[in-house]
Amino acid sequence: MKKLLVIGKLPPPIGGVTIHLKRLVLGLEINKIDFDFFDLNKIKPSKLIFNIFQYKLIHNHSSNPYFRFLFSLYCNVFKKKLITTFHGNIGRYGFFKNKLDIFTLKLTHTPIVLNDQSLKIALKYNKNSKKITSFIPPSENEIDVNFTLINSELISKYKGNIYCTNASAFNFDSNGNEIYSILLLIDIFYKLKDKLLIISDPSCQYFDYLNLNNITLPKNIMVISGEHCFFNVIRISDTLIRATITDGDSISIKEALYINKTVIASAVVYRPLQCLTYKNKSKLIELINTNNYKVNKYNFKENAIVELIELYKSIY
Repeated sequence: MKKLLVIGKLPPPIGGVTIHLKRLVLGLEINKIDFDFFDLNKIKPSKLIFNIFQYKLIHNHSSNPYFRFLFSLYCNVFKKKLITTFHGNIGRYGFFKNKLDIFTLKLTHTPIVLNDQSLKIALKYNKNSKKITSFIPPSENEIDVNFTLINSELISKYKGNIYCTNASAFNFDSNGNEIYSILLLIDIFYKLKDKLLIISDPSCQYFDYLNLNNITLPKNIMVISGEHCFFNVIRISDTLIRATITDGDSISIKEALYINKTVIASAVVYRPLQCLTYKNKSKLIELINTNNYKVNKYNFKENAIVELIELYKSIY
């Protein structure tokens, strides 16, 4: 019997969860962990149910609450030890999906959450719940020192005033609010001609929206659409803006702090102390306009690979 099966999706599409899994798979290979990976992008979930019996432990990273619940129920019936990582705040959905997540928490051997808010909820339903960072340091093959998607003249012109943000998709919450607040940031930077905003749009959904609505962006706002590595965008920027209205444990924030960049982030969940946080639009504008912050170096010791391998070995 094999020891471990990891379930999830690898890029494309590019997003926090898929990048986490890409780095997790590489880290497990480097550490010579006996595991298989089941890519939900390539293999139908129905095929999965016939293969779980050959593994001692299964780690599910699916972000679909329906699949999470059904799979946890299936594993519970057949007495398979399951770890479920909740990539996002627990309680962020409407009533029905939140109930499914509660059932998943109860049925899972060890639930993993990404922040203290979610851990407080998870522990009510499963005492085995753990908080483990989503951050895994980028590998050398992800770092492009000759990153060319952004014109070098543009970089020189706005040096010291380069802001970046990212959105894996044009998504909305249960109340119809835009999750990544990209349109809000576009509205703000329309009036800040001396500052450059770079929007990472790997899904191309914002590009399509802007074209469909005949929205022309000024020269100080650029959208990079299609597949690319956002870490390289962070590298050539001065400040990362994480303006989400809901969140888990943002990989992009950890990546920015990892290389000592300034981070402006919404205060919707606990943020690392090095982040500059805001609760409303006026405070966000104030933070963007005050760009002379001294960034304290982040003594970065987080690495999900180390914590997950320890957890796997404790459950085998």
